[in-house]
Amino acid sequence: MISHVSSAVMVGLQPVKIEVEVSSRAGIPRLIIIGLPGKTISESKERLTSALNSVGIRPRAKRVVINLAPADLPKSSSSLELAMFLGLAQQWGFSQLDFSQTLILGELSLDGSIKSIKGALPLLLHAQKLGFSRVILPAKNAVEVAGLSPIPVCLVSHVQQLINHSKLIFKVLKTESTFSPQIPLISPIVGQPVAKLGLVVAAAGGHHLLMTGPPGVGKSVLAQMLPNLLPPLTPSERLEVNCIYSAMGFTRVASDFIRPFRVAAQSCSVSKLLGDGGHLRLGEVTLAHHGVLFMDELSEFPRATIDVLRFCLEEKKVVMSHKQSLLEFPAQFSLVAATNPCQCGWYGSQERRCVCLPAQLERFRLKISAPLLDRIDIQIMVNSESIDRIASSLTSDALMKPLEQLQQQVLVARSKQAERYQPIQKTLVSELSSQELLELTKISSKAKKMMIDWVKSHSASPRSYFKILRIAQTLADLSHSAAITEENAYDAITLRSLNGNRVMPPLQPKHSTSQRLQTWHV
Repeated sequence: MISHVSSAVMVGLQPVKIEVEVSSRAGIPRLIIIGLPGKTISESKERLTSALNSVGIRPRAKRVVINLAPADLPKSSSSLELAMFLGLAQQWGFSQLDFSQTLILGELSLDGSIKSIKGALPLLLHAQKLGFSRVILPAKNAVEVAGLSPIPVCLVSHVQQLINHSKLIFKVLKTESTFSPQIPLISPIVGQPVAKLGLVVAAAGGHHLLMTGPPGVGKSVLAQMLPNLLPPLTPSERLEVNCIYSAMGFTRVASDFIRPFRVAAQSCSVSKLLGDGGHLRLGEVTLAHHGVLFMDELSEFPRATIDVLRFCLEEKKVVMSHKQSLLEFPAQFSLVAATNPCQCGWYGSQERRCVCLPAQLERFRLKISAPLLDRIDIQIMVNSESIDRIASSLTSDALMKPLEQLQQQVLVARSKQAERYQPIQKTLVSELSSQELLELTKISSKAKKMMIDWVKSHSASPRSYFKILRIAQTLADLSHSAAITEENAYDAITLRSLNGNRVMPPLQPKHSTSQRLQTWHV
Protein backbone atom coordinates (compact mmCIF):
# COMPACT_ATOMS: atom_id res chain seq x y z
CA MET A 1 0.00 0.00 0.00
CA ILE A 2 1.24 3.47 -0.87
CA SER A 3 0.20 6.57 1.05
CA HIS A 4 -0.52 9.73 -0.94
CA VAL A 5 -0.50 13.28 0.42
CA SER A 6 0.14 16.61 -1.29
CA SER A 7 2.21 19.70 -0.66
CA ALA A 8 3.71 22.54 -2.71
CA VAL A 9 6.92 24.53 -3.06
CA MET A 10 7.89 27.88 -4.51
CA VAL A 11 9.97 28.04 -7.69
CA GLY A 12 10.81 31.71 -7.71
CA LEU A 13 7.41 33.30 -7.22
CA GLN A 14 5.51 30.45 -8.86
CA PRO A 15 3.93 27.71 -6.66
CA VAL A 16 4.36 24.12 -7.86
CA LYS A 17 2.33 21.15 -6.58
CA ILE A 18 4.33 18.29 -5.05
CA GLU A 19 2.91 14.78 -4.68
CA VAL A 20 4.34 12.92 -1.68
CA GLU A 21 4.22 9.13 -2.00
CA VAL A 22 5.27 6.86 0.89
CA SER A 23 5.78 3.10 0.64
CA SER A 24 7.32 0.55 3.00
CA ARG A 25 8.34 -3.05 2.44
CA ALA A 26 10.56 -5.71 3.96
CA GLY A 27 14.25 -5.04 3.70
CA ILE A 28 17.13 -3.36 5.45
CA PRO A 29 15.62 -0.69 7.76
CA ARG A 30 16.25 2.60 6.02
CA LEU A 31 14.49 5.85 5.17
CA ILE A 32 15.11 6.90 1.58
CA ILE A 33 13.90 10.17 0.01
CA ILE A 34 13.96 10.36 -3.78
CA GLY A 35 12.87 12.99 -6.31
CA LEU A 36 15.94 15.29 -6.44
CA PRO A 37 15.90 16.31 -2.75
CA GLY A 38 18.27 19.08 -1.75
CA LYS A 39 20.46 19.22 1.32
CA THR A 40 17.61 20.58 3.43
CA ILE A 41 15.28 17.72 2.45
CA SER A 42 18.00 15.12 3.02
CA GLU A 43 18.55 16.41 6.55
CA SER A 44 14.80 16.19 7.25
CA LYS A 45 15.19 12.43 7.89
CA GLU A 46 16.41 13.16 11.41
CA ARG A 47 13.62 15.68 12.06
CA LEU A 48 11.02 13.20 10.81
CA THR A 49 12.34 10.43 13.06
CA SER A 50 12.48 12.68 16.12
CA ALA A 51 8.99 14.11 15.47
CA LEU A 52 7.56 10.59 15.15
CA ASN A 53 9.14 9.60 18.46
CA SER A 54 7.70 12.72 20.12
CA VAL A 55 4.15 11.41 19.57
CA GLY A 56 4.93 7.79 20.42
CA ILE A 57 5.38 6.44 16.89
CA ARG A 58 8.37 4.16 16.51
CA PRO A 59 9.68 3.87 12.95
CA ARG A 60 9.07 0.41 11.54
CA ALA A 61 11.99 -1.88 10.80
CA LYS A 62 11.32 -1.71 7.08
CA ARG A 63 12.70 -0.14 3.97
CA VAL A 64 10.74 3.12 3.62
CA VAL A 65 10.81 5.16 0.44
CA ILE A 66 9.43 8.69 0.13
CA ASN A 67 8.99 9.88 -3.45
CA LEU A 68 8.61 13.58 -4.23
CA ALA A 69 6.99 14.13 -7.63
CA PRO A 70 7.61 15.58 -10.13
CA ALA A 71 10.91 13.77 -10.04
CA ASP A 72 12.75 16.17 -12.38
CA LEU A 73 12.20 19.25 -10.18
CA PRO A 74 14.92 19.96 -7.59
CA LYS A 75 13.39 20.44 -4.13
CA SER A 76 14.97 22.20 -1.20
CA SER A 77 12.04 23.58 0.80
CA SER A 78 11.52 22.43 4.37
CA SER A 79 7.77 23.07 3.95
CA LEU A 80 7.46 19.48 2.65
CA GLU A 81 8.36 17.93 6.01
CA LEU A 82 4.84 17.94 7.51
CA ALA A 83 3.46 16.23 4.40
CA MET A 84 6.17 13.56 4.62
CA PHE A 85 5.39 13.09 8.33
CA LEU A 86 1.67 12.56 7.65
CA GLY A 87 2.47 10.19 4.80
CA LEU A 88 4.55 8.07 7.17
CA ALA A 89 1.81 8.20 9.86
CA GLN A 90 -0.78 7.03 7.35
CA GLN A 91 1.51 4.31 6.06
CA TRP A 92 1.85 2.85 9.55
CA GLY A 93 -1.82 3.28 10.54
CA PHE A 94 -1.51 6.15 13.00
CA SER A 95 -3.67 8.61 11.05
CA GLN A 96 -7.09 7.92 9.54
CA LEU A 97 -7.73 11.47 8.38
CA ASP A 98 -8.66 12.17 4.78
CA PHE A 99 -6.03 14.44 3.23
CA SER A 100 -7.40 14.39 -0.31
CA GLN A 101 -7.53 17.87 -1.89
CA THR A 102 -5.62 19.14 1.16
CA LEU A 103 -2.48 21.24 0.82
CA ILE A 104 -0.13 20.31 3.69
CA LEU A 105 2.59 22.80 4.64
CA GLY A 106 4.94 22.90 7.60
CA GLU A 107 8.50 22.51 8.83
CA LEU A 108 9.17 20.15 11.72
CA SER A 109 11.11 20.64 14.92
CA LEU A 110 12.74 17.77 16.79
CA ASP A 111 10.05 17.93 19.50
CA GLY A 112 7.21 17.74 16.98
CA SER A 113 6.27 21.40 16.99
CA ILE A 114 5.62 23.00 13.60
CA LYS A 115 7.62 26.01 12.48
CA SER A 116 6.61 28.73 10.05
CA ILE A 117 7.51 28.38 6.39
CA LYS A 118 8.59 30.66 3.57
CA GLY A 119 6.06 31.46 0.89
CA ALA A 120 2.94 30.67 2.92
CA LEU A 121 0.92 33.50 1.38
CA PRO A 122 1.52 32.81 -2.34
CA LEU A 123 1.06 29.08 -1.74
CA LEU A 124 -2.25 29.73 0.00
CA LEU A 125 -3.47 32.13 -2.70
CA HIS A 126 -2.69 29.64 -5.48
CA ALA A 127 -4.03 26.58 -3.63
CA GLN A 128 -7.28 26.47 -5.59
CA LYS A 129 -5.46 26.73 -8.92
CA LEU A 130 -3.33 23.76 -7.84
CA GLY A 131 -6.47 21.69 -7.16
CA PHE A 132 -6.80 22.05 -3.37
CA SER A 133 -9.93 22.93 -1.42
CA ARG A 134 -8.35 23.35 2.04
CA VAL A 135 -4.95 23.92 3.65
CA ILE A 136 -3.09 22.72 6.74
CA LEU A 137 -0.79 25.58 7.73
CA PRO A 138 1.57 26.33 10.64
CA ALA A 139 -0.07 28.54 13.25
CA LYS A 140 3.00 30.80 13.18
CA ASN A 141 2.03 31.89 9.65
CA ALA A 142 -1.46 33.00 10.76
CA VAL A 143 -0.59 36.71 11.01
CA GLU A 144 0.90 36.70 7.54
CA VAL A 145 -2.18 35.25 5.82
CA ALA A 146 -4.96 36.59 8.04
CA GLY A 147 -7.75 38.12 5.99
CA LEU A 148 -6.22 36.91 2.71
CA SER A 149 -7.22 33.25 2.80
CA PRO A 150 -9.52 32.33 -0.11
CA ILE A 151 -10.15 28.77 1.20
CA PRO A 152 -10.54 27.15 4.66
CA VAL A 153 -7.37 26.73 6.69
CA CYS A 154 -6.49 24.50 9.65
CA LEU A 155 -3.79 26.06 11.82
CA VAL A 156 -1.55 23.57 13.63
CA SER A 157 1.30 24.13 16.05
CA HIS A 158 2.23 20.50 16.88
CA VAL A 159 2.00 17.21 15.02
CA GLN A 160 -0.02 15.76 17.92
CA GLN A 161 -3.00 17.73 16.58
CA LEU A 162 -2.93 15.57 13.44
CA ILE A 163 -2.49 12.15 15.06
CA ASN A 164 -5.34 10.02 16.45
CA HIS A 165 -7.94 12.64 15.60
CA SER A 166 -11.01 11.83 13.53
CA LYS A 167 -11.70 15.37 12.34
CA LEU A 168 -9.87 18.64 11.76
CA ILE A 169 -11.44 22.09 11.96
CA PHE A 170 -10.96 24.21 8.84
CA LYS A 171 -12.08 27.82 8.67
CA VAL A 172 -11.45 30.92 6.58
CA LEU A 173 -9.09 33.27 8.40
CA LYS A 174 -10.45 36.78 8.78
CA THR A 175 -9.08 39.99 10.17
CA GLU A 176 -10.26 43.55 10.51
CA SER A 177 -7.70 45.78 8.85
CA THR A 178 -7.81 49.54 8.79
CA PHE A 179 -5.30 51.94 7.32
CA SER A 180 -4.44 54.98 9.43
CA PRO A 181 -0.93 56.06 8.41
CA GLN A 182 1.10 58.27 10.67
CA ILE A 183 2.11 61.14 8.41
CA PRO A 184 5.58 62.40 9.38
CA LEU A 185 6.50 66.04 9.33
CA ILE A 186 8.77 67.83 6.89
CA SER A 187 10.50 69.84 9.60
CA PRO A 188 14.01 68.48 8.81
CA ILE A 189 13.86 70.02 5.30
CA VAL A 190 14.42 73.76 5.05
CA GLY A 191 14.03 75.38 1.64
CA GLN A 192 14.96 73.15 -1.32
CA PRO A 193 11.87 74.04 -3.40
CA VAL A 194 13.19 72.46 -6.61
CA ALA A 195 14.11 69.24 -4.80
CA LYS A 196 10.70 69.07 -3.16
CA LEU A 197 9.02 69.66 -6.50
CA GLY A 198 11.11 66.83 -7.93
CA LEU A 199 9.87 64.53 -5.17
CA VAL A 200 6.23 65.48 -5.76
CA VAL A 201 6.56 64.93 -9.51
CA ALA A 202 8.36 61.61 -8.96
CA ALA A 203 5.58 60.46 -6.64
CA ALA A 204 2.77 61.64 -8.92
CA GLY A 205 4.10 60.08 -12.11
CA GLY A 206 6.20 57.16 -10.87
CA HIS A 207 9.39 58.76 -12.18
CA HIS A 208 12.98 57.96 -11.26
CA LEU A 209 14.98 60.66 -9.48
CA LEU A 210 18.67 61.54 -9.17
CA MET A 211 19.81 64.20 -6.70
CA THR A 212 23.32 65.61 -6.99
CA GLY A 213 24.75 67.91 -4.36
CA PRO A 214 27.42 68.57 -1.73
CA PRO A 215 27.56 66.52 1.48
CA GLY A 216 25.07 67.33 4.21
CA VAL A 217 22.48 69.26 2.17
CA GLY A 218 19.68 66.77 2.91
CA LYS A 219 19.63 64.42 -0.08
CA SER A 220 19.07 61.32 2.05
CA VAL A 221 16.36 62.99 4.12
CA LEU A 222 14.61 64.12 0.95
CA ALA A 223 14.72 60.57 -0.42
CA GLN A 224 13.10 59.24 2.76
CA MET A 225 10.18 61.62 2.20
CA LEU A 226 9.14 59.94 -1.06
CA PRO A 227 7.40 56.87 0.44
CA ASN A 228 5.28 59.23 2.54
CA LEU A 229 4.14 61.10 -0.57
CA LEU A 230 3.07 57.92 -2.33
CA PRO A 231 -0.51 56.68 -1.88
CA PRO A 232 -1.16 53.50 0.12
CA LEU A 233 -0.89 50.19 -1.67
CA THR A 234 -4.06 49.08 -3.42
CA PRO A 235 -5.42 45.64 -2.39
CA SER A 236 -3.94 44.00 -5.50
CA GLU A 237 -0.58 45.71 -5.02
CA ARG A 238 -0.57 44.72 -1.35
CA LEU A 239 -1.07 41.08 -2.31
CA GLU A 240 1.82 41.24 -4.79
CA VAL A 241 4.17 42.85 -2.27
CA ASN A 242 3.19 40.53 0.57
CA CYS A 243 3.68 37.48 -1.65
CA ILE A 244 7.17 38.65 -2.57
CA TYR A 245 8.15 39.15 1.06
CA SER A 246 6.52 35.88 2.08
CA ALA A 247 8.59 34.00 -0.51
CA MET A 248 11.71 35.45 1.10
CA GLY A 249 10.59 34.50 4.61
CA PHE A 250 9.76 38.04 5.68
CA THR A 251 6.45 38.80 7.35
CA ARG A 252 4.44 41.86 6.45
CA VAL A 253 1.27 42.26 8.48
CA ALA A 254 -1.75 41.60 6.29
CA SER A 255 -3.08 45.09 7.01
CA ASP A 256 0.21 46.79 6.07
CA PHE A 257 -0.54 49.16 3.18
CA ILE A 258 2.77 51.04 3.45
CA ARG A 259 4.86 50.91 0.29
CA PRO A 260 8.28 49.24 0.56
CA PHE A 261 11.35 51.42 0.99
CA ARG A 262 14.56 49.52 0.29
CA VAL A 263 18.09 50.86 0.66
CA ALA A 264 20.90 49.36 -1.41
CA ALA A 265 24.35 49.77 0.16
CA GLN A 266 27.49 50.54 -1.84
CA SER A 267 28.76 47.03 -1.15
CA CYS A 268 25.69 45.57 -2.85
CA SER A 269 26.61 42.95 -5.45
CA VAL A 270 24.79 42.22 -8.70
CA SER A 271 23.16 39.12 -7.20
CA LYS A 272 22.07 41.10 -4.14
CA LEU A 273 20.63 43.85 -6.32
CA LEU A 274 18.91 41.75 -9.00
CA GLY A 275 18.64 38.36 -7.30
CA ASP A 276 20.30 34.98 -7.62
CA GLY A 277 18.74 32.61 -10.15
CA GLY A 278 20.82 29.65 -8.99
CA HIS A 279 19.57 29.83 -5.39
CA LEU A 280 16.25 31.52 -6.21
CA ARG A 281 16.90 34.54 -4.03
CA LEU A 282 15.07 37.76 -4.84
CA GLY A 283 17.04 40.98 -5.15
CA GLU A 284 16.48 44.48 -3.85
CA VAL A 285 14.78 45.58 -7.08
CA THR A 286 12.05 42.95 -6.57
CA LEU A 287 11.73 43.66 -2.83
CA ALA A 288 11.15 47.31 -3.80
CA HIS A 289 8.27 46.35 -6.13
CA HIS A 290 5.50 48.99 -5.96
CA GLY A 291 7.75 51.02 -3.67
CA VAL A 292 11.04 52.92 -3.61
CA LEU A 293 14.63 51.76 -4.06
CA PHE A 294 17.13 54.25 -2.62
CA MET A 295 20.75 54.14 -3.71
CA ASP A 296 22.84 56.61 -1.74
CA GLU A 297 26.26 57.65 -3.07
CA LEU A 298 25.47 56.20 -6.48
CA SER A 299 28.94 57.05 -7.79
CA GLU A 300 30.53 54.78 -5.19
CA PHE A 301 28.78 51.67 -6.53
CA PRO A 302 30.78 49.49 -8.90
CA ARG A 303 29.83 50.53 -12.41
CA ALA A 304 29.11 46.93 -13.42
CA THR A 305 26.61 46.72 -10.55
CA ILE A 306 24.55 49.81 -11.33
CA ASP A 307 24.60 49.24 -15.09
CA VAL A 308 22.48 46.12 -14.66
CA LEU A 309 19.65 48.44 -13.60
CA ARG A 310 19.20 49.64 -17.16
CA PHE A 311 16.98 46.70 -18.13
CA CYS A 312 14.95 46.90 -14.89
CA LEU A 313 14.23 50.61 -15.29
CA GLU A 314 12.89 50.09 -18.80
CA GLU A 315 11.09 46.75 -18.59
CA LYS A 316 9.91 46.85 -14.93
CA LYS A 317 11.02 43.26 -14.40
CA VAL A 318 14.03 40.99 -13.79
CA VAL A 319 14.77 37.94 -15.92
CA MET A 320 17.05 35.27 -14.44
CA SER A 321 18.25 31.89 -15.60
CA HIS A 322 17.44 28.91 -13.39
CA LYS A 323 17.98 25.22 -14.22
CA GLN A 324 17.81 25.65 -18.00
CA SER A 325 14.75 27.90 -17.73
CA LEU A 326 14.03 31.61 -17.41
CA LEU A 327 12.26 33.12 -14.43
CA GLU A 328 10.69 36.57 -14.39
CA PHE A 329 10.34 38.64 -11.22
CA PRO A 330 8.46 41.96 -10.97
CA ALA A 331 10.52 45.10 -10.45
CA GLN A 332 8.21 48.08 -10.81
CA PHE A 333 9.76 50.58 -8.44
CA SER A 334 10.77 54.23 -8.24
CA LEU A 335 14.54 54.64 -8.16
CA VAL A 336 15.84 57.47 -6.00
CA ALA A 337 19.59 57.98 -6.20
CA ALA A 338 21.87 60.51 -4.55
CA THR A 339 25.46 61.37 -5.31
CA ASN A 340 28.11 64.01 -4.80
CA PRO A 341 29.13 66.10 -7.82
CA CYS A 342 32.80 65.16 -7.50
CA GLN A 343 35.27 63.26 -5.36
CA CYS A 344 35.68 66.03 -2.80
CA GLY A 345 31.96 66.78 -2.97
CA TRP A 346 32.11 70.54 -3.55
CA TYR A 347 32.17 70.97 -7.32
CA GLY A 348 29.80 73.80 -8.27
CA SER A 349 29.19 74.75 -4.63
CA GLN A 350 29.16 78.37 -3.54
CA GLU A 351 30.12 77.43 0.00
CA ARG A 352 33.49 75.79 -0.55
CA ARG A 353 36.04 75.52 -3.32
CA CYS A 354 36.42 72.23 -5.19
CA VAL A 355 39.96 70.82 -4.97
CA CYS A 356 39.56 68.09 -7.61
CA LEU A 357 41.83 68.11 -10.65
CA PRO A 358 40.23 68.05 -14.13
CA ALA A 359 41.30 64.43 -14.61
CA GLN A 360 39.69 63.48 -11.27
CA LEU A 361 36.47 65.22 -12.28
CA GLU A 362 36.38 63.29 -15.54
CA ARG A 363 37.02 59.95 -13.84
CA PHE A 364 34.32 60.66 -11.29
CA ARG A 365 31.85 61.63 -14.01
CA LEU A 366 32.45 58.36 -15.85
CA LYS A 367 31.55 56.29 -12.78
CA ILE A 368 27.89 56.56 -13.82
CA SER A 369 27.33 55.57 -17.44
CA ALA A 370 25.45 57.84 -19.81
CA PRO A 371 22.92 55.11 -20.76
CA LEU A 372 21.94 54.75 -17.10
CA LEU A 373 21.65 58.51 -16.60
CA ASP A 374 19.50 58.72 -19.70
CA ARG A 375 16.98 56.36 -18.08
CA ILE A 376 16.60 58.47 -14.92
CA ASP A 377 13.76 60.92 -15.55
CA ILE A 378 14.38 63.69 -13.03
CA GLN A 379 17.94 64.93 -12.47
CA ILE A 380 18.34 67.90 -10.15
CA MET A 381 21.05 69.70 -8.22
CA VAL A 382 20.47 70.07 -4.48
CA ASN A 383 22.35 73.09 -3.12
CA SER A 384 22.90 73.96 0.50
CA GLU A 385 20.73 76.50 2.26
CA SER A 386 22.28 79.31 4.26
CA ILE A 387 22.92 78.51 7.90
CA ASP A 388 21.11 81.71 8.94
CA ARG A 389 17.93 80.57 7.23
CA ILE A 390 18.20 77.08 8.69
CA ALA A 391 18.76 78.40 12.23
CA SER A 392 15.86 80.84 11.98
CA SER A 393 13.51 78.31 10.38
CA LEU A 394 13.93 75.51 12.86
CA THR A 395 11.48 77.18 15.23
CA SER A 396 9.01 78.20 12.54
CA ASP A 397 5.51 76.73 12.72
CA ALA A 398 5.45 76.58 8.92
CA LEU A 399 7.89 73.67 8.98
CA MET A 400 5.47 71.64 11.06
CA LYS A 401 3.07 71.38 8.15
CA PRO A 402 2.37 67.67 7.56
CA LEU A 403 2.69 65.91 4.26
CA GLU A 404 -1.05 65.44 3.93
CA GLN A 405 -1.42 68.32 1.45
CA LEU A 406 1.41 67.05 -0.73
CA GLN A 407 0.08 63.51 -0.59
CA GLN A 408 -3.39 64.71 -1.54
CA GLN A 409 -2.04 66.44 -4.65
CA VAL A 410 -0.17 63.30 -5.60
CA LEU A 411 -3.39 61.30 -5.18
CA VAL A 412 -5.32 63.72 -7.40
CA ALA A 413 -2.67 63.60 -10.13
CA ARG A 414 -2.50 59.81 -10.00
CA SER A 415 -6.28 59.50 -10.19
CA LYS A 416 -6.28 61.65 -13.32
CA GLN A 417 -3.67 59.47 -14.94
CA ALA A 418 -5.47 56.27 -13.96
CA GLU A 419 -8.71 57.57 -15.48
CA ARG A 420 -6.97 58.75 -18.65
CA TYR A 421 -5.06 55.53 -19.23
CA GLN A 422 -7.78 53.13 -18.10
CA PRO A 423 -8.64 52.08 -21.71
CA ILE A 424 -5.09 50.74 -22.17
CA GLN A 425 -4.99 49.26 -18.65
CA LYS A 426 -2.21 51.54 -17.41
CA THR A 427 -2.25 53.74 -14.31
CA LEU A 428 0.81 56.02 -14.53
CA VAL A 429 2.40 58.08 -17.27
CA SER A 430 5.73 56.38 -16.58
CA GLU A 431 4.20 53.05 -17.65
CA LEU A 432 3.33 54.23 -21.17
CA SER A 433 5.27 53.23 -24.24
CA SER A 434 6.53 55.98 -26.54
CA GLN A 435 3.72 55.37 -29.02
CA GLU A 436 1.05 55.43 -26.30
CA LEU A 437 2.53 58.62 -24.88
CA LEU A 438 2.33 60.40 -28.25
CA GLU A 439 -1.25 59.26 -28.85
CA LEU A 440 -2.64 60.14 -25.40
CA THR A 441 -0.77 63.36 -24.59
CA LYS A 442 -2.23 66.79 -25.33
CA ILE A 443 0.45 69.44 -25.72
CA SER A 444 0.50 73.02 -26.99
CA SER A 445 2.56 73.82 -30.07
CA LYS A 446 4.83 76.21 -28.14
CA ALA A 447 5.55 73.64 -25.44
CA LYS A 448 6.33 70.99 -28.06
CA LYS A 449 8.67 73.34 -29.92
CA MET A 450 10.46 74.21 -26.68
CA MET A 451 11.13 70.52 -25.90
CA ILE A 452 12.36 69.78 -29.43
CA ASP A 453 14.65 72.82 -29.40
CA TRP A 454 16.16 71.74 -26.09
CA VAL A 455 16.79 68.20 -27.31
CA LYS A 456 18.45 69.52 -30.48
CA SER A 457 20.57 72.15 -28.73
CA HIS A 458 21.85 69.63 -26.17
CA SER A 459 22.26 66.72 -28.64
CA ALA A 460 20.05 64.66 -26.33
CA SER A 461 18.68 61.25 -27.22
CA PRO A 462 15.08 60.62 -28.36
CA ARG A 463 14.60 58.90 -24.98
CA SER A 464 15.29 62.25 -23.28
CA TYR A 465 12.49 63.85 -25.29
CA PHE A 466 10.01 61.24 -24.12
CA LYS A 467 11.28 61.54 -20.54
CA ILE A 468 10.67 65.30 -20.64
CA LEU A 469 7.25 64.72 -22.18
CA ARG A 470 6.33 62.34 -19.33
CA ILE A 471 7.51 64.81 -16.69
CA ALA A 472 5.59 67.63 -18.37
CA GLN A 473 2.41 65.53 -18.41
CA THR A 474 2.80 64.89 -14.68
CA LEU A 475 3.31 68.61 -14.08
CA ALA A 476 0.18 69.34 -16.10
CA ASP A 477 -1.80 66.91 -13.94
CA LEU A 478 -0.45 68.52 -10.78
CA SER A 479 -1.39 72.00 -12.04
CA HIS A 480 -4.85 70.82 -13.20
CA SER A 481 -4.10 71.64 -16.82
CA ALA A 482 -5.96 69.85 -19.61
CA ALA A 483 -2.89 70.01 -21.89
CA ILE A 484 0.84 70.51 -21.43
CA THR A 485 1.54 74.22 -21.35
CA GLU A 486 4.70 76.19 -22.01
CA GLU A 487 5.22 76.53 -18.27
CA ASN A 488 4.93 72.75 -17.79
CA ALA A 489 7.52 72.15 -20.51
CA TYR A 490 9.77 74.77 -18.95
CA ASP A 491 9.64 73.14 -15.52
CA ALA A 492 10.05 69.65 -17.02
CA ILE A 493 13.27 70.73 -18.71
CA THR A 494 14.44 72.19 -15.40
CA LEU A 495 13.82 68.91 -13.60
CA ARG A 496 15.58 67.00 -16.39
CA SER A 497 18.69 69.25 -16.27
CA LEU A 498 21.35 67.97 -13.92
CA ASN A 499 22.46 71.47 -12.87
CA GLY A 500 18.96 72.31 -11.63
CA ASN A 501 18.96 75.72 -13.29
CA ARG A 502 17.01 77.13 -16.21
CA VAL A 503 18.64 76.05 -19.45
CA MET A 504 16.31 77.90 -21.84
CA PRO A 505 15.90 81.63 -22.48
CA PRO A 506 13.65 83.26 -19.90
CA LEU A 507 9.92 83.11 -20.53
CA GLN A 508 7.23 85.39 -19.23
CA PRO A 509 4.90 82.94 -17.52
CA LYS A 510 1.85 84.08 -15.61
CA HIS A 511 3.50 83.01 -12.36
CA SER A 512 7.13 82.55 -11.51
CA THR A 513 8.49 79.15 -10.59
CA SER A 514 8.66 80.06 -6.90
CA GLN A 515 5.03 81.21 -6.94
CA ARG A 516 3.92 77.98 -8.57
CA LEU A 517 5.86 75.99 -6.00
CA GLN A 518 4.10 77.83 -3.22
CA THR A 519 0.77 77.18 -4.93
CA TRP A 520 1.60 73.46 -4.90
CA HIS A 521 2.47 73.62 -1.15
CA VAL A 522 6.08 72.52 -1.64
